[in-house]
Amino acid sequence: MKLNISFPATGCQKLIEVEDERKLRTFYEKRMATEVARRLSSLRASTSKSESSQK
Repeated sequence: MKLNISFPATGCQKLIEVEDERKLRTFYEKRMATEVARRLSSLRASTSKSESSQK
């Protein structure tokens, strides 16, 4: 299976070939934008908390 990941704003593309489709099962029926946004927001929250505790 081939995955084409693109960022239209810059025209950047990355093609990833996956031979073992079992490795992709976690991504099936998920919306990538939603999943990535959740992860990024949780990372930002944890980073903000650690920065504020260091001040």
